[in-house]
Amino acid sequence: MRSKVDAIPSIAPALRERLITVYPYIVEGAAHLDFAELETHEIIRELAQSCAATQKHSTAWLLLVAIAGNFPTADDVLELLGRLSVSGVEGAYLAVLEGTLPLAANSRFLNVGIDILDKTTVVDVNFTAQNGLNTGVQRVIRQTMTRWNNTFDHQLVVWTDNGKAMRLLTDREKQRVLEWDSSMRFELSEMGDEQITRIAIPWRSKVIVPEVAIHGVIPAMSALAAYSGNQLALVGHDAIPVLSPEDVLPEESERFAHFLSVVKYATDIVCVSHSAAKEFSGFGQTLSSQGLQSPRVDVVPLPAGKITRENNIHTRLKRKKPELPLVLNVGSQEPRKNQTSILVAADLLWREGLDFELIFIGSGSPPLSTAFDLSVESLQKRGLPVSVMRHASDSELAEAYEEATLSVFVSLHEGFGLPVAESLAHDTPVVTSDFGSVAEIASDGGCLTVNPRDPEDIAAAMRELLTNTQLRTQLLHDISRRPVRTWDDYASELWEKLGGVSQND
Repeated sequence: MRSKVDAIPSIAPALRERLITVYPYIVEGAAHLDFAELETHEIIRELAQSCAATQKHSTAWLLLVAIAGNFPTADDVLELLGRLSVSGVEGAYLAVLEGTLPLAANSRFLNVGIDILDKTTVVDVNFTAQNGLNTGVQRVIRQTMTRWNNTFDHQLVVWTDNGKAMRLLTDREKQRVLEWDSSMRFELSEMGDEQITRIAIPWRSKVIVPEVAIHGVIPAMSALAAYSGNQLALVGHDAIPVLSPEDVLPEESERFAHFLSVVKYATDIVCVSHSAAKEFSGFGQTLSSQGLQSPRVDVVPLPAGKITRENNIHTRLKRKKPELPLVLNVGSQEPRKNQTSILVAADLLWREGLDFELIFIGSGSPPLSTAFDLSVESLQKRGLPVSVMRHASDSELAEAYEEATLSVFVSLHEGFGLPVAESLAHDTPVVTSDFGSVAEIASDGGCLTVNPRDPEDIAAAMRELLTNTQLRTQLLHDISRRPVRTWDDYASELWEKLGGVSQND
């Protein structure tokens, strides 16, 4: 069988390095072995025999990574263990070659080296590191990681473009996570798979995933969660794509449904609100039907932090009628955010003769934002002071919060509702929904809650805040008495709840 290895001589040095690297993690008592005395095929034979003898999912997973340079899928792991079960120790070498060479044949990373991330905390910041977008989830991750970076031992990783392996971050990707500013908001990662020389392998580690995985990495991530021997913990933001599929693109629902194959093997899910925790707990309760144990679900609520103005960004908020009171909505324009109901409510008030300016700040993409965009255009043609800012800097956002008389956020389904917390942090009263996570935020004061499905109810609350000085004064007083909760608090509590691994463990 040696000829099967020799048939691919171009990858032999990298293959040998990977095999030697994983050897002490698979074969007991191999720490001081002299590999110079062993041929590559002999190393594979000993690794194969050890895996056959122990029948461990984790060592089979690691051997597949070493030979193919790829993270395997769950089917890959189970197929290899099935072969080893049939072959026994004596036939293990042949079983491994037959089971792994097809996987290696489709690998882009046969020439890469590997770094074992052993007994550490590995944090997957894939989308946030590789994209400059800075909406709700990315904002939470960046605020958290900048604090973890100064306090806790951990290693940031991203996934390769093909979703088959993890790697360490480039310097620019680290900057996108730890030193983000608005100048980066249109950036994409500069690192392609063809440039990768090393991949990173978590081993006996806690892998933390603070964002929903992109579709391409889910098969490998699911196998990592189920079979690698690592513990995988998640930050639970919401289950909106499967609970409110009518309000998202079909591909988002499909992606999240597949992501549940990762969720069900997680050890811990720490949610950003009690509302989100109910969603994930409900899913966890269904797992007993598959013979699986529910992940431990806990809650660390997000803080109410101010948006920081950026020293290197000098753009100013552009208003149509700066002399008028400002009504602000922050959030991506999509059906579940319910901005069309805000437009209807605002139109009712404009027809009554109330004067105010309405600004929407957030991203939007067809087809989700099409109906909203048409409604805005119709109001603008009537000369009404309504505008949409799709690419606002943090400085412009901070200025908008500070100038706003009130903020309106009447979403139909949220995991948390960061714009509500941010508005309150800037001493801006809020009109928000009377249920779910935003009602949790509102319960500490500074908000009027409404039925978000009733534009007249929304209009009534807006009218009160625009005309009732006494009510506005009371809400501002309530805001001043809200419990103070910072990003430092959140980052520290999240690390504790997720059970990050310290170097002393």
